[in-house]
Amino acid sequence: MNALIRLISFIARHPLNATSWQARWAGINRMLRWQIASRLLPEALHALPFVNGSRLLATRGTVGVTGNWYCGLDEPADMGFLLHLLRDGDHFVDVGANVGSYSVLACSVAGVTASSFEPIPDTFAKLEQNLALNGYANTATARQAGVSDLPGKLRFTTAQDSMNHVLADGELTTGAVIEVDVVRLDDVLIECGSKHIVIKIDVEGHEMAVLQGAGRILGSGQVLAVLMETNSSAARYGIADDALFAAMNSHGFTPCRYDVFTRKLTVVPAVADRELNTIFIRDLPEASSRLTGAMPFMLNGQSI
Repeated sequence: MNALIRLISFIARHPLNATSWQARWAGINRMLRWQIASRLLPEALHALPFVNGSRLLATRGTVGVTGNWYCGLDEPADMGFLLHLLRDGDHFVDVGANVGSYSVLACSVAGVTASSFEPIPDTFAKLEQNLALNGYANTATARQAGVSDLPGKLRFTTAQDSMNHVLADGELTTGAVIEVDVVRLDDVLIECGSKHIVIKIDVEGHEMAVLQGAGRILGSGQVLAVLMETNSSAARYGIADDALFAAMNSHGFTPCRYDVFTRKLTVVPAVADRELNTIFIRDLPEASSRLTGAMPFMLNGQSI
């Protein structure tokens, strides 16, 4: 019962539902319908509506996917930023794609292509299913691989769902561990012809290694923005979030947050003012122009 109360509270307080009582009730109603359907058919794959006519496959317990169904966008600032920023001809790079919510969202914008990297076999299979479901198998190149500073192999946890990560030196884990191929972004994006690249990095603390393997592409001027997890999880590898900010600053990127309703970027000035994810922008005028000029998107009956 406590879990249900927390879920209802999350839905009611979510920014895209908190706009009105009607939106709150609609979100709660979607949740109740899902709870019933997923219990009646617990093993079935359900295709839940997403953005721009796309869909995401879900089974009971697929929290990230169902969050999008309840609320429109599970992570409204970050996902809304991508929807408003991306344009025809852009290339989206999804590092730590999980089941593909961000990859599907990016490819739902007409003319956008993607490269998606997910190291865990079971999760990668779901990523491929979601891309195929939406007809994006040719639009997005999915690769079962991790991303790091050097090509080779690294050991990953496999029993922690969306929290699976590269095993740190000396880390003890009771779950299964597998060895997975890893690549460098500089190697796999060397022939990317897109003028503008947007990168999402969500690798549970391994972000610095990803950046170290992307020095050429980050310094090339092609990368318009990087959306990166900055929630102190890098501490397991002995790296502070300050080091991530310094690395991005060295490549000319400015840390920002985004208001999906006003479409305004705000520069993040201090450690205490940082979010769990941070948007890093190379060209603030270009990004701001794109954001304010984007056509609105419909989500669960309302536009952003």
